Amino acid sequence: MESVELNHERILQTFYEVLGRDNSLSRCCVVKALERVDDRAGESRERLIELLMDPDPDVRTDAVVTLGRMRVPEATEALLYSLENDPDGEVRVETVKALSGIGSRTAVEPLIRCLQADGYPELEDGDMADEMPYAACWEVHGQTLDALGKLGDARATDSVIALLENDEYADLQERGFRVLAEISDDRAREFLLTRLESDAPLARRRAARALTTLSRPEAKNQDLSSEIVNRLTTALMDSDPGVRINAARALAGSSNPLVVVPLTMLLADPEAEVRREVASVLGMMRGRGIIDRLHGMLDDSDPQVRREAAQVLGEIGDPASSPYLTPFLDSEDEDLLHDVIGAIGDIGVTGSEAKLAEILANEEAHFTVRVQAANALGSLLRTGNSQEQDEDGPPLDPNAILTQAVFDASDAVCQAALKALVDIDGENAVATLSNFLRGRPSATETSSHTDSASNRDVDSVEQEIPREFERLIAGHDATTSTLAAMMTPAAEEAPTPVESPQDDGQVAPSNAVRILAARLLGGLPAPGARAVRDLMDAYGQADEGLRREIIIALGRIGDHESLPVVVQGLAAGEHEIRSAALDAMEGFPGVSAADEHLVNLLADEDPYIRERAVQAIGVIKSPTALGALPRMLNDSDRAVCRAALRALPGDTKSEELSARIFDLMFEYSAELVVDAATALRRMDDWGSASRLVALLDDPQQEEFHWICIDALAEMFAREPGTES
Repeated sequence: MESVELNHERILQTFYEVLGRDNSLSRCCVVKALERVDDRAGESRERLIELLMDPDPDVRTDAVVTLGRMRVPEATEALLYSLENDPDGEVRVETVKALSGIGSRTAVEPLIRCLQADGYPELEDGDMADEMPYAACWEVHGQTLDALGKLGDARATDSVIALLENDEYADLQERGFRVLAEISDDRAREFLLTRLESDAPLARRRAARALTTLSRPEAKNQDLSSEIVNRLTTALMDSDPGVRINAARALAGSSNPLVVVPLTMLLADPEAEVRREVASVLGMMRGRGIIDRLHGMLDDSDPQVRREAAQVLGEIGDPASSPYLTPFLDSEDEDLLHDVIGAIGDIGVTGSEAKLAEILANEEAHFTVRVQAANALGSLLRTGNSQEQDEDGPPLDPNAILTQAVFDASDAVCQAALKALVDIDGENAVATLSNFLRGRPSATETSSHTDSASNRDVDSVEQEIPREFERLIAGHDATTSTLAAMMTPAAEEAPTPVESPQDDGQVAPSNAVRILAARLLGGLPAPGARAVRDLMDAYGQADEGLRREIIIALGRIGDHESLPVVVQGLAAGEHEIRSAALDAMEGFPGVSAADEHLVNLLADEDPYIRERAVQAIGVIKSPTALGALPRMLNDSDRAVCRAALRALPGDTKSEELSARIFDLMFEYSAELVVDAATALRRMDDWGSASRLVALLDDPQQEEFHWICIDALAEMFAREPGTES
């Protein structure tokens, strides 16, 4: 058998031979294939350049696109000829794009001529004129303008200015202003600055918007000159709000410290839209003067401006802003309250815990505000518990309020509260989550576990009621308080979830909390053996939603002790449980304990389950289960076949298997050709490549030639960085 390298050369020669055939579809496929099987020596590139004269416009178009993607500089001259002479509009449009991508300076003058010639109006009478929804010359004209901007050559300045001064090109004005900003030329800058001071509001707005590109990180000349800064500063007082906004954006990207003062003055602009935009811009700039002005905006008459100021102050995160924000915790504007609470949480300065706890405990407040309060409490208390004395009542413990909120009627509130509790005390996160998972929240517990290789004996534990819960259930017993009932241990009874009344079929809050607890346990960096045991214990008492989350969590943890539960999920009757178990199995690579169940799932009536089983086997790579994959190439579902092609290991090889993979290239409308070719390449099955070449050489099989070309291109594609 020929070597792989010899086959590669043979493939190229075969492709070159196909380019001489009359079948334009095959030639188009070869054009695309040559980009992947590029010989790096130049012959394939020469062939592509020759194809710019192909009689079929589709072939020429594909050749142009490929040369542009490959950035072949030696194609510039031929592309320029196509730009000025090709009769097809689409070819010329793609030629302009290719020249822009290649970036050769020799293309500047021809592109200028194209711009001056309005994109060659004669294209309207070309072969494709009746098939294009617009005049091809319009698209060529616009793409040429963009290309000149990308090239950034000053030679294009006069032509672009001439276009902008001609009212006939109204549809290109916006692009023209941007292109001038991209060109490195003083005349282009002066034109923009002159338009910035013109009598036409639209021209001023476009000029200001174009100048914003000069101070972007990717701009060629990032620092604005003092002249541009001065003219933009003057534009901050323009009568048009759009001009003021764009001028502010342009100045915000400048490194000139003098722009801060005029920008902060714009915070008093009469237009709320301008004030909001400037607040956002200043938030990105930072600086003490900016922060002080934002503090002043908290008293603005426009509620949206106040909200914007609060949000930006939170993003800046300066501790000095906290005293300015905390008075607004008494605001009756819930939208403002929401953003102020978020800013306080982002800044992270303690001192507002009691007020935040009060907001969280207020069931009449909107749930989004209470969620925000829970999030902020989690942020503020993360470094240590903080308790404050309420001036008008008994001591208020934010931890207790958060714990109580876990049983709130709103799922969003109780989930936010639980997450905050975990954030507050990371060391005890497992204990906190495990207790809520079992429906029996407790800050501390004593337990005794005896583990061995053969058995696991979990002793019953006595729950200790923490101090904050004693306050919450004071005066209540198990008959008058759900929380008290939860905190009262039942002798030798497994913990049961707290059931709250169902509302229109929605999941009870207590179950939603248990689901979140399982999810958070699975996301902890090192949850440990206790988390695994508690998740396993809760599985048998859980509903479908919680069991699904428990299995996913066990898969993320990847402790082999939990495999029995995950394997049990593989045999579950519920679709969602089986699917979750298949996801979880990917957390146990190399194990064979689930082989029988995984293989059984390959015959599941649900094609999605079969597909996921194939994928899981491909990840786990247990030899026994891998042996069952070849038969899945005969599955009736295309997605299952694709998954099997991708999961087959490289050391799996047989004549029967190769034949089946080969046949799959031509089934399902050839949608699996790439996956099949990749599988053959992974198996080093170059005999199949020879069959493809033979098929491609057979003129009687012309209808399949395009499939052979695509498959061979995939099998012999050059890896990035390889040399001939």
